[in-house]
Amino acid sequence: MNKKIAIYTEHPLTVYGGLERVLASAFKCLSQKGHSVRIVVIAPKKALVSPFIDWFKEIPVFKYEMTPGKLLRLVCWLRLLFRKPNKSIMRAVMDDLRRNGIPDLALVTNPELISELNLVMKRTGAKTCIYYWDHGLTSVSSYWLSGRRGLANLRFWIYAWLYLQIFKKTIRSVDGVLAISTGIKEFFFRFIQKEKIHVIFNPVEKQGEKLARPANPPKFIYVGRLTDFDKNISFLLQSLSRLKDEVWSLDIFGSGPDQNKLKNLSLKLGLENKIRWLGFFSEPFSLEQECTALLLTSRFEGFPLVLVEANLHGIPVISSNCQAGPGDIVIEGVNGYLFPEGDLETFVNILRKVIRGELNFASPEEIARTAERFSPETFYERLKSALGL
Repeated sequence: MNKKIAIYTEHPLTVYGGLERVLASAFKCLSQKGHSVRIVVIAPKKALVSPFIDWFKEIPVFKYEMTPGKLLRLVCWLRLLFRKPNKSIMRAVMDDLRRNGIPDLALVTNPELISELNLVMKRTGAKTCIYYWDHGLTSVSSYWLSGRRGLANLRFWIYAWLYLQIFKKTIRSVDGVLAISTGIKEFFFRFIQKEKIHVIFNPVEKQGEKLARPANPPKFIYVGRLTDFDKNISFLLQSLSRLKDEVWSLDIFGSGPDQNKLKNLSLKLGLENKIRWLGFFSEPFSLEQECTALLLTSRFEGFPLVLVEANLHGIPVISSNCQAGPGDIVIEGVNGYLFPEGDLETFVNILRKVIRGELNFASPEEIARTAERFSPETFYERLKSALGL
């Protein structure tokens, strides 16, 4: 039976990112199967000024204003301490229900919305089933729980601890959790019954038939936001500096707040002749006709779409085996290699062997086939089972 589905998110859908791509693909999958789907953005007024990106031009997206961003974390703290609802979120949800009707299913991408959504549904007498659909916030809290903390990123650790408290207080009230990786599923074992947790992974759509071929001389790529704490790009540069005497190059696709800092580090390490900083492209893989491997050195991830996207284009990957995501994607010696997160010696050793041709990958065609596990069709079947569609 076809369902009315509302996806509630705090993300303003104004940048080309992983979550935005997933939401656009999910809408396409669900609507093609006859379900009525809408996306509801509840965000600060400042974030709602910019237009939605092109991916959402043909998608019904409704936006509502909430408490300004700088006060949002404070509101969360107060709600947790004194069990007071965020009235601006409740008002936004109620406005949406009046405007678009009560959904059969609500998928929520931010834990801050769960309590208010539950309260509104109870007050209206709605029998909407609510599922929390995590996109990596649990990885932040999980990294905090691992004990790897420090004063250098105090603000990050405060947020990580805060989200952990939000999960503890709110997650038991949902009808289920949609986990995008095995690591996220295991995180939720602490808080909710196992039968309520469903691993669905993220969908990745095929962009074309042309596959990249192995590069000679070796050429690596990095694709992603230039934020150093989570992506650990300084670790990537430091590792490559150990191999300055080898023949290789690196193309970096992306932009972000740490761009200048990372460029300066590459100069300090003497890598200026080996790295090209190419900026942001919405479809960077279409520009790479030859590539040795994509490199990912993240401290934590939810489900790194970039690994699957690289595989889909016939490009193998070398990734940190961080707490969530890469282990579900990488098949050692076929579509890539994993190294322990933060283990510089192991990472450098893998890179050296790849550069010298001592480690092999499968053919581009075989690598591309490994990405079929994450096709939109497979995603829908997992979602269908999880939600009872």
